[in-house]
Amino acid sequence: MRPRETRFASPGFTIIELLVIIAIIALLTGILLPALAGARTAAVRVACLSNQRQLALAATVYTDENRGHFMPALYTDFAADPAKRVAWDFVEVFTASGVRTSPGALWDATDAGAVMQCPASDGPDNWSPGSGGFAAAAGEQPFTGYNYNTSYLGGPTVGPDPTHPRGDGPRWASDGTLLAPSARIDEIGDPSYTVVFGDGAFGEGTNKFMRAPFAGTRDSDIGRAGHGAGAQSFLHGGMSNAALADGHVRSFAIKHRVTYPEAGGFLPELGGFLSEGNGIYDLASGR
Repeated sequence: MRPRETRFASPGFTIIELLVIIAIIALLTGILLPALAGARTAAVRVACLSNQRQLALAATVYTDENRGHFMPALYTDFAADPAKRVAWDFVEVFTASGVRTSPGALWDATDAGAVMQCPASDGPDNWSPGSGGFAAAAGEQPFTGYNYNTSYLGGPTVGPDPTHPRGDGPRWASDGTLLAPSARIDEIGDPSYTVVFGDGAFGEGTNKFMRAPFAGTRDSDIGRAGHGAGAQSFLHGGMSNAALADGHVRSFAIKHRVTYPEAGGFLPELGGFLSEGNGIYDLASGR
């Protein structure tokens, strides 16, 4: 006769043990989620810095090919047929069927692609609508997020000298006033401390023309209030990325908001300037 097997029921979790396990999981989740969010923010910031490094390289190539001059921030060529408005990032050609958009002065008609899209910027550009051609969708330019030092390097004008169509000669304002050409790279006293590109923001989109907190040598097109619209955006976990004239890129953690009283109302919540005063924007040496 075989002995009877004794079966023991396997013990289960008690309510208290189950609650302890749930509490541990919740605690670990609370610890890990901020770390994962921080890692994602850091990854996006690094991707943005890589984009701006490529922008800085393109600007250097442009100066090499244009007698040392940086590209103009903006000019409108009414003599062209059809007329066109040339900005540092995009060209808008005005045709009977609408506005045709293509890569701008910085790219010399090459496809710049998504390098001009800040990965942390999800708003539209604050510029006139474009459609067709290079544009991704009617009403918007295809890539946005960055702005260019307009106060000291580029400067918008109404039209170029016909003999110097790419910005390295005299240009005029709408009232016929002679304006300075775009800056030359050898005019910069400290290229390691002169900003060329940065994260731009204004309202619900991006203003692609960077302005110093106070009027620069090429700010004849705007009044005091406009400087708030051309501020930098500190959207990378409270930091703002920028590319400097010597080609290196860096993140700025200190947000300066001192500007003209008229400009204060145009500063977005995440907006500010990279230096106290115009130091990092102007061409003078010293900090």
